[in-house]
Amino acid sequence: AFVVELRAQGVGEIYTGTMVGLGYLIRYKGISLQLGGSYLLDKGPNTIENWNTRSFVPQVSLGFYNAF
Repeated sequence: AFVVELRAQGVGEIYTGTMVGLGYLIRYKGISLQLGGSYLLDKGPNTIENWNTRSFVPQVSLGFYNAF
């Protein structure tokens, strides 16, 4: 399934950035895998110097879910 996401990483002094992106989500037997990318909209005060000078950020997520 394709997903559109808005990510805000951190709050206040630990705010890192805000990104909007598109991804592809796969769920199978309790495992979740997401592949995609996002565009950096805003950098915060906690962003590491020279962490990412590009506006496009590739992203990969792996996790577990419980559909009850």
